[in-house]
Amino acid sequence: MSNESLIAAFSTLLTKLPGQPPAEKDLESWALRLASAWAEELLGGEHIDPAKALGSPMELTTRRQAIAMSGIRFSLVCPHHLTLAIGEASISYQPRHHVAGPSGLVRLIDAVTRRRILQEEAAELIADTLEQVLQPQHLEITLSTEQTCVSCRGVRRQGTEFVTSVRRGLSNAT
Repeated sequence: MSNESLIAAFSTLLTKLPGQPPAEKDLESWALRLASAWAEELLGGEHIDPAKALGSPMELTTRRQAIAMSGIRFSLVCPHHLTLAIGEASISYQPRHHVAGPSGLVRLIDAVTRRRILQEEAAELIADTLEQVLQPQHLEITLSTEQTCVSCRGVRRQGTEFVTSVRRGLSNAT
């Protein structure tokens, strides 16, 4: 969908939603702002290769300590309701020969979560990418979110936490 067609779609949506539509003088700028937010910010990861976002692995020359990073804030768009899931990711892995830098891990999370994707699929894609690029002995990915499709619609339960976890390698034994 081109940017022009997305702007036109948001213009139509803004005039058809319940409530007061935007004033004619505001309609174009509001639609442009929405199109930009959705195409570039909320869904900007759709066209990014997660492996490229992770960057080139660094060869590990020291002992192979476990590596962990937590508190990586992200949001993703629920493909069923087009609502946000907002939360944190944690990554831990035991390297074999290669490691990723902390910025690369954050870029990977962004590339995978800035799209219309189920949280479960996002966790699997992050794990798949780390396995492919780093080939760790084992890894664990945990995504914890508040799903606004639960907190703002349907059952309307604010503060609920939805957690998905993917374990690969030796961590499957635990």
